[in-house]
Amino acid sequence: MHPTRSKLVALALFVLGTTTASAASISYQATDIADSGAGDAWQYTYFVSGHTFAEREAFSILFDVDSYANLNPTPAPVSGWEILVLEPSVGLPADGRYEPMSLADGTSANVAFTIDFVWKGTGAPGSQPFEIIQYDPDFNPTTLESGVTVPAEAVPEPSTWMLVSGAVGMFALRRRTS
Repeated sequence: MHPTRSKLVALALFVLGTTTASAASISYQATDIADSGAGDAWQYTYFVSGHTFAEREAFSILFDVDSYANLNPTPAPVSGWEILVLEPSVGLPADGRYEPMSLADGTSANVAFTIDFVWKGTGAPGSQPFEIIQYDPDFNPTTLESGVTVPAEAVPEPSTWMLVSGAVGMFALRRRTS
């Protein structure tokens, strides 16, 4: 490969590696807390990134009807959020939902969102499906994105990605010019 072309390839790799994706990501931390008379008590703490919320946009996390019960959210972490909780219902059957909704454009999601629950599964609770939803003025929902929550320790910091991509770009550049 021509040296100038290899420099452009290395620069492109560096730039691609340092830009952030626009896809929303929700990471979680599951904590075993003191059990109540209702069962095996746990707490999820969620961290949202990669999405700027507009008014009437929400993230909705699903709680499987066979694995979760007694959803109990903590108060909204900061002003500007309204939290809706729908309990899993065995009678319907229907999954539960934890759904913080932004009350204004640009509301910060750079805070921890927390909910306590009873875990009916085996082992420790894990990943859950989520959706980013936009409600119109009549509160009809449109799904903008969907995904699965990931353990907080599995999400690398953006600086890690920048360091790795920069090192790869510099290595490629140096290798090609030698």
